Amino acid sequence: MLKRVVLNFNSKCILKCPWCYVPFGAPPPSETTVMAIVDRLSEMQVKAITFGGGDPFQYQFMPSILKHTKTVGMFVHVDTHAKALFRSRRNLDLLTEYVDLLGLPLDGATPAVHDLVRSLPGHFEIINKCIQWLGPLRQRLKLNTIVTSINIGDVNNLTKLVVDISPYRWSLYQFWPLGPARTKAVVHQVNDETFAQVAASIDRILNESTIVYEATPRVARFNSYPIIHHDGSVMAHHSDLGNIVHLGSLFDVDIEEKIKCGFAGERQSAISRYQSCD
Repeated sequence: MLKRVVLNFNSKCILKCPWCYVPFGAPPPSETTVMAIVDRLSEMQVKAITFGGGDPFQYQFMPSILKHTKTVGMFVHVDTHAKALFRSRRNLDLLTEYVDLLGLPLDGATPAVHDLVRSLPGHFEIINKCIQWLGPLRQRLKLNTIVTSINIGDVNNLTKLVVDISPYRWSLYQFWPLGPARTKAVVHQVNDETFAQVAASIDRILNESTIVYEATPRVARFNSYPIIHHDGSVMAHHSDLGNIVHLGSLFDVDIEEKIKCGFAGERQSAISRYQSCD
């Protein structure tokens, strides 16, 4: 039984992060289809859903989707770049009532580093204003950091900033040359040993912190959860370490079996090839 899925809005994104794995360019999402996806996941007894991948809050129907998802009993996690999340009383109430975990990107301790990683001048300031605006919801805040060759030298300073912010969770991800990001591998690649050393050093610093910290190397993400596109397409990570393959539609009667079989074979194949490459 699936426990968690990621639903990506892969139509467009205002950010142009060069290492992003989401293949943008799909037709705009339909509220009716997204609502049907939530119902189908509920029917499949999925416990948690992450809305991500062009920012969910760029769509006016998102409040209705969040309310419905919470109503059917799922854990609601939203990843946002915050540029489309307007700091209003209405949105704060929406997050308070219907969002269990809110993910924000933080990829550097200074605007110079973070904005370079995100390819958007002024984004560091947007994130910091959003964090301050969240106030008591800080205990539902998850910070996401992608570790690439661009920001790896800033990680110690970033750790100090994260400690000051004191989110509920901090997730560190090794750059993963998946999908469109494959063309940027030479620029952003971080080898596995270096990532492991950085992750361990942060773990020692946060040893007595209340922050829930997780460092995820690329191999740990092979088929760890299915990716659903906003049209209902179900995607998985292929064993060549760089491709995304289509498993079918979420509305196929046999999609659970397709996911189970696809993940069982591809995960082992991916890990074997990963081990032979490093």
